[in-house]
Amino acid sequence: HVHTIKVLYDKEKTDVITKREWNEELNRPIRNFPEQVSLLRRVINSHQSRVQSVLRIHSVANKLIIFYNFNFELHALKEAFDATDTVVAEHNGFRHDPLPTGDNWVYLVQYMSGNEAWECHTTNYMVFFSLNYSYRITIQAMGRINRLNTPYEDLYYFRLVSNHKLDKSIDSALSKKKNFNI
Repeated sequence: HVHTIKVLYDKEKTDVITKREWNEELNRPIRNFPEQVSLLRRVINSHQSRVQSVLRIHSVANKLIIFYNFNFELHALKEAFDATDTVVAEHNGFRHDPLPTGDNWVYLVQYMSGNEAWECHTTNYMVFFSLNYSYRITIQAMGRINRLNTPYEDLYYFRLVSNHKLDKSIDSALSKKKNFNI
């Protein structure tokens, strides 16, 4: 079961990036398109509604795998779960913790580090905190709980998507089984 959850974004901040073409972090004009996309992803994916959505999902799914793209997303997720009694483990370029055990955990997985070569039979819930540009990587990530020998009949995937045109464009490419970068 794939569920798309609509999340918010800061329209004023994205307008500064797209209409004024201004990098507020460096207090200078945006130099190129990749810089603009990077800034947009940071603003869009940093909205508190994403973290709130994850916490709501976790309230019904005590064992949860969360895929993310960027380090700022990891920090926001860790900060949110620091205020809970949830066990937090990571799989990324810096840490490769084993899957947590017990009844209340989250496994924070960076797409590029953890989209393949491991499997999980202890949960049937996964969140895509941000969308990955690649259809193949997304499908590989989904496969971490979609195994032939899973004890679960139903698998649940939650995709957090804003109404910003960048998020919608990435979502559209993925739904067409394409790579957004191409």
